[in-house]
Amino acid sequence: AVVSTQSTGGRRKSWLVPLQYCIGAVMLYIPNVVGHALGNDGGEVKVGVLAGWFCFLTFLAATQDIAVDGWCLTMLSSRNVGWASTCNTVGQTVGYFFGYLGFLALESPMFCNMFRSEELDVGCVTMESYLRFWGVVFIVTTSFVGVFVREKDVESRDQDEGFVETYKNMMKILRLKNVLVYVGCIFVIKASFAPLDALTGLKLLEAGLSKDSLVTLSALLIPLQVLLPLMISKYTSSQFPLNTYINGVLPRVLGGVLISLLVYYAFSTSQFGPVFYIVGLLIQILYSAAATMMFVSQMMMNARVSDVRMGGTYMTLLNTLINISGTLPQTLSLALVDSLTVSSCVGSSINTSCYKDTETCTASGGTCVTTTDGFFVLVSIGAVVSLLWKWKLSKLFLKLQTQPIESWHVSSSSSCSD
Repeated sequence: AVVSTQSTGGRRKSWLVPLQYCIGAVMLYIPNVVGHALGNDGGEVKVGVLAGWFCFLTFLAATQDIAVDGWCLTMLSSRNVGWASTCNTVGQTVGYFFGYLGFLALESPMFCNMFRSEELDVGCVTMESYLRFWGVVFIVTTSFVGVFVREKDVESRDQDEGFVETYKNMMKILRLKNVLVYVGCIFVIKASFAPLDALTGLKLLEAGLSKDSLVTLSALLIPLQVLLPLMISKYTSSQFPLNTYINGVLPRVLGGVLISLLVYYAFSTSQFGPVFYIVGLLIQILYSAAATMMFVSQMMMNARVSDVRMGGTYMTLLNTLINISGTLPQTLSLALVDSLTVSSCVGSSINTSCYKDTETCTASGGTCVTTTDGFFVLVSIGAVVSLLWKWKLSKLFLKLQTQPIESWHVSSSSSCSD
């Protein structure tokens, strides 16, 4: 909320530039402590130190995100504001690739040895060198923005509000009927897909798929996730972006069912041949395409209804609520999957569940047999919920995009007091 208040040098730029310099500085300093904290020198892993530094880094990034959200609402013209969601999606996809998949690949000795004349037992980069590289990138790009990019002045009666008034307006937003219905509908549908999003990769690794193979499959989806938002932008840029959201639900449900069958097959075989990878890639393309359609249209809706007068507060509030709608059910899925899994030690006197302790079962001469996997239980429940959502809630959800834009906005505290 403080970021959305008036500042000299540009309402958002005056926050964005210092914040990004701080992020770059932190990323340059963290490598000095991360190796020791990870126990690379033979000492104990210091979880508290790692959590503290990365929480601070996340705090800076989250604050910077508010400034970016506010700036994108005024940087683009009203007819091109739909491209904000496309830029957001492409940027997140590219960032995810370089920050996660790209790092895992470059850190992997197996991947790097494919391009070396001799095999080594180390990767192309370390976490320390990778953090330093992106710290330099942050500082260089921030300097470019600070010198060459200007922020347009936006006339608004709310620019002189303090952060107290901004927080009051934020609480008013949370009480708007449209916002409550919108976030509630998205929470339900995101919760239905949460088990697939949180557990699929872990279950494939548990079934015996190598980490390098999983990273390769994920990396092959990156071009699709970059190009698809550009392809569907003309549909999401219309006055009815939620139509695209609804159109992505059933393909995503179908993709989820096929992913479940793929995981089931992975547990039944010890061989992962070319056919498995090709089929797995095609299924992931279907699921990822549907998920990207839903995400882009959701971001377009957020940009369309956000009140420019409140800067990035409105849009960031919607994004935060929707992100929580995705991460909270995923965390719950991770917590429930083990408790919903039923297993027994066959051929032994041990009668308790052996899912988490297969060594004890094996040592007693038995075999741990899973009769009910919590993954399939959660995915089945999610598929039913998503179909019920499509049947019962989709009309209510679509109705939101036909509501007057004024019904999404609140009067400012200062205006009310005048």
